[in-house]
Amino acid sequence: MDEAERRVWARLPAGTRAALGGLTPAELRTLLLGVARDRAAAVRPADVVRRWRADRFTRPAAASGAP
Repeated sequence: MDEAERRVWARLPAGTRAALGGLTPAELRTLLLGVARDRAAAVRPADVVRRWRADRFTRPAAASGAP
């Protein structure tokens, strides 16, 4: 386990790793999709623009041009 992973686990309540480890792959995926959906819903357009300007890994997607 690297340092970044240790920091994340240290922030979570005791037993979290075991609880997540006991989920089926489908259950874990469902849980993670829900977390991602909730986080995305909390992001304002201004946050996206700010991130785009400050984070070299955040770029707008190319438009497909399809109707």
